[in-house]
Amino acid sequence: MAVAFGKYELLRKLATGGMGQIFLARPSGSPGISRLVVVKRLLPHLATDRSFLHMFLDEAKIASRLDHPNIVRIHELGQAQGSHFLVMDYVAGEDLRTMGEYAATVGKPIPLGVALRIIADAALGLHHAHQVKDAKGRPLGLVHRDVSPPNILVGFDGATKLIDFGVAKAAGRLQETATGFLKGKYPYMSPEQIDAAPVDQRSDVFSLGVILWELATRQRLFKGSNELTTARLVSDCSVPPPQRVNRDLPKEIDRVVLKALQRNRDLRYPDAAAFREAVEAFIAAQGLKGARQDVADYLRDLYADRIVAEQDESRQDVLWGALDEEPSAATLPPEVRPGPLKPPRPEEEDATTDTEETLPADGAEVRLIGGGPRQHTTSLAVPAVPDARWRRLAALGAALLLLGGATTAAALYARSHHEPNGGAAARER
Repeated sequence: MAVAFGKYELLRKLATGGMGQIFLARPSGSPGISRLVVVKRLLPHLATDRSFLHMFLDEAKIASRLDHPNIVRIHELGQAQGSHFLVMDYVAGEDLRTMGEYAATVGKPIPLGVALRIIADAALGLHHAHQVKDAKGRPLGLVHRDVSPPNILVGFDGATKLIDFGVAKAAGRLQETATGFLKGKYPYMSPEQIDAAPVDQRSDVFSLGVILWELATRQRLFKGSNELTTARLVSDCSVPPPQRVNRDLPKEIDRVVLKALQRNRDLRYPDAAAFREAVEAFIAAQGLKGARQDVADYLRDLYADRIVAEQDESRQDVLWGALDEEPSAATLPPEVRPGPLKPPRPEEEDATTDTEETLPADGAEVRLIGGGPRQHTTSLAVPAVPDARWRRLAALGAALLLLGGATTAAALYARSHHEPNGGAAARER
């Protein structure tokens, strides 16, 4: 049954990852499918770690600027029962990785037109994020840095939405963990991201190109036996033409996909909008069924039973598992105020603070502003010289060994379709 959490009721755990827990929820005393939201709760023991807390707060600050149909909107930053949390739109649907895996299992692979529509709409959301400006009209230079199948949600209504800007980079404000390991998922990183070189919006274009290559070929592109091998594959950037891998594809798709996957970013699409235009032109030229309605029709066939179950409100309140940890003693920094998220005012844009987090009472009034605590950058890279790439990879390998193969901590939005009654199982990603 529902678990009270501040002014919300947690109904069902959707996922658990290294950084937090994701719950289906609703405002207390507000039944109805239309009132459902998602609560992303930072695991309490991580709240005392400055880097994790700042990553969590960065997601809230970035979200206050993003308002687009192809990006999941985050509405609120809050604190309840000793936990920090974000409240965001609930998307009745599936993340792209789980969707692809399930489609392969039941023998209904994602049609090319549907795959292209998902990529085109994700590119539209990315372009919005890349172009976002601060209150003074200055470009933020935002780069997602973790464009990957788990971070693309596909709704049963055919809508595609990006999630998880918690590891995003704004120009001049790159936050790294104290140990310096890379953020994102290695198989979907760009070569410059793997090489710890500066990244811009073309890095996200490359990541989206990897996803399109995999959707078209139904194979993995950069997947080694371990993270170091995967990193080396990405850095080498040897990409077979998709039509050579899947002979059922039109030959013309090679030009569309390979331009996004150039190792030299100057040879890629200049931005996500240009990538989207190429995809849209390809859909039209090939006469593919690649409209949003085609995506919805495919998902209705793929998830027919689950869609019916999710319309039954009585099946939503199936929370299993406890909140897992004791409440944290940490609270939000003093310049952060729980409540609805709004973009900072111009006079707040340049505000920064170096103060340590304090411990006000749970729910104390603090305000979210654009600056926040200054971030500290560390890197695995050695000074950039022409042949330094392999030394950077060697440093990456050493870090991975020291960390026991630990991967980037990122919030996960997996949805399981195997649990009875349309429920969702928590799953490590």
